[in-house]
Amino acid sequence: MLQAKIIESGFELKNSQQKLVLAKDKIELGELTVNEPGEYESEGIEIVYGQSAALVIWDKLQTVYVFGTDKPTSFEKSQFSPCDVVIFSQSSPSLTKTFFNETLEQYDPSVVIVSAKTNIEEVKPSFKTEPTDTAKLSDQTMPEEGRDFIVLT
Repeated sequence: MLQAKIIESGFELKNSQQKLVLAKDKIELGELTVNEPGEYESEGIEIVYGQSAALVIWDKLQTVYVFGTDKPTSFEKSQFSPCDVVIFSQSSPSLTKTFFNETLEQYDPSVVIVSAKTNIEEVKPSFKTEPTDTAKLSDQTMPEEGRDFIVLT
């Protein structure tokens, strides 16, 4: 099971042994910092870094971290979809309804995570639950149908 929470620089994902940080347009895993397109693997965690998003494969979950507002490349569309979780970077000042909906259509996630620091006014109706400080993610708890929307504080 992975636990997601907000930290000063972005999002932190961790399990009982490891910690990964999603900060702006980079991914930090121990000594490894990923901010260039390519495929990486460290400590059993796979990272596929694209032009505007990265795929993190860890604990049987496929998590797409969207750090850019460009349209996904054909590589990103084919490799990252469908996924279990989409996390929108908090470095974007706001999420527009068009970008948000197109991203969900491209990646077809079961769970969507945003930061309370991001302006989500245009997409707020999607988030029906109260903001929370952590999200627990595992392949057993992914919704069978529909989508869960989580705002982390």
